[in-house]
Amino acid sequence: MKSRILLSLTILITLLIINIILIPNWINPFQHSDIDHQILWTYRLPKAFTALFAGISLSISGFILQQLFRNYLAGPYILGVSSGASLAVAVLIIGAHYFPILQSGIGISLAGFIGAMLVLLLVLSVSRKFGTGAIILFGVILRANHRCFSEFTQLFGIAQRFNHFTRWQPFLMWIQIELYRVHLC
Repeated sequence: MKSRILLSLTILITLLIINIILIPNWINPFQHSDIDHQILWTYRLPKAFTALFAGISLSISGFILQQLFRNYLAGPYILGVSSGASLAVAVLIIGAHYFPILQSGIGISLAGFIGAMLVLLLVLSVSRKFGTGAIILFGVILRANHRCFSEFTQLFGIAQRFNHFTRWQPFLMWIQIELYRVHLC
């Protein structure tokens, strides 16, 4: 067991170093070129560590949900928690047309957090009432409904002529988990 963990950590650190230094172009971390230094410290390191911590967080959240509901199929995608977060972000973006202050980075993150927590509380209440066996089916139904409502909000945005790319860019980033806007500062 310890050898598997050690091997996994070694592979992880090796791939992280390869990602930071070699991909897409070679950057010598010991060379003092201003451009290479800025690319390494401003773009590559923050993106690599953000991806690493996002992966760690997703795996921990999946493990916690599996232990909480005592079901090995439980996870943030199966239970509808992630789709509840994306629905809250879509509703926020529609509302941000009327209240532009809401479309800041913290507003989008807060909306996603609130949407995920509301869905998690709903799933917890269903779990207490009907038992842990029904939560997977309930989560799949929630995910389908939230996806439907997210698509409806996009359609509503197009009908109201809100479909400018910059208006929907945060929502698309939320769904696709893009890391291109991650910076050190």
